Amino acid sequence: MTSKRIGIDARMYSIGFTGIGRYVFELIKHLGELDQQNEYICFLNSTEFENFQSPAKNIKPIRVDAKHYSFAEQIGFWRALQKAKLDLVHFTHFNAPLFYSGRSVVTIHDLTLSFFPGKKMTSLPYRLAYNLVLKRSVKNASKVIAVSKNTKSDL
Repeated sequence: MTSKRIGIDARMYSIGFTGIGRYVFELIKHLGELDQQNEYICFLNSTEFENFQSPAKNIKPIRVDAKHYSFAEQIGFWRALQKAKLDLVHFTHFNAPLFYSGRSVVTIHDLTLSFFPGKKMTSLPYRLAYNLVLKRSVKNASKVIAVSKNTKSDL
């Protein structure tokens, strides 16, 4: 079997071990234990990049400095993905660059903001952007991982 170049959106990777950051930390840790054949490229923001300790020699970090929900995410992160020439990318949160057209897997943790926008989504442009990115990332993904039956049902 030929090895693959697999990207992981690790911009939420966290040594603080909360929520999605914990999910990404555990994913990378266990991939290092389970798979030595494929090459994994972890895209991290500066703080996480500086503190990242690869659990295996086939897991390599790349600094992207593209905060979530930003233009840097849509342009800078997209460019980094294109440059990496990946066979597959795992978006560990729904916010994938709109113009990314390569093979992908996306994890949807919950759709809380869709049902309870609260103070985060008070402006119409923000709500429209959120819905566009969410729908496009799910539509373009080869596979979608829903972390619960409720999330699957909501999708």
